[in-house]
Amino acid sequence: MATNITDISSTEFQNSPGRYLDESGKRPVHITKYGRLSRVLLDAEEYAQMKALTERYKSTALHVSELDDAFIDGMLSEPIPEEAEQYNDEFPAANL
Repeated sequence: MATNITDISSTEFQNSPGRYLDESGKRPVHITKYGRLSRVLLDAEEYAQMKALTERYKSTALHVSELDDAFIDGMLSEPIPEEAEQYNDEFPAANL
């Protein structure tokens, strides 16, 4: 799964759609409109994987022991958002 993201404005996308279609094969492309995320372009294979995971885990409560390795690896490969740091004090350091 891609890890880097390319951010562009909708005007940039309109001026060079082929470039960003190619770029989306390597990493997601965030298209913004008026400075806010509007659309995301990503590789069809990556989209299919996300769709399959969504279908598999839709409306399902699972115990952590029921998660398969691919799902766990996917979760662990994603960066932790900076805004999540505000919750660090909710857990002792030993649990992090």
